Amino acid sequence: MSRPIEKPAPKATTEEIALLVKLARLDPAPAQFDEIVEAYGFIQEMTARLHTHFDFSAEPAHVFTPVKF
Repeated sequence: MSRPIEKPAPKATTEEIALLVKLARLDPAPAQFDEIVEAYGFIQEMTARLHTHFDFSAEPAHVFTPVKF
């Protein structure tokens, strides 16, 4: 099964990241905030690579048949 090609999400702006930090009730020092901004770009790249187009039946983890053991 081939994965549909998606356009990468636009990079978050510093203002958007500042809002996320505020919503998370964090109060980082300026140097820490700069590190968060830099790391958030990598997080966006990683989450864009996650395969999330599974059908409901693709992973029936909710099924347990004790007879098979």
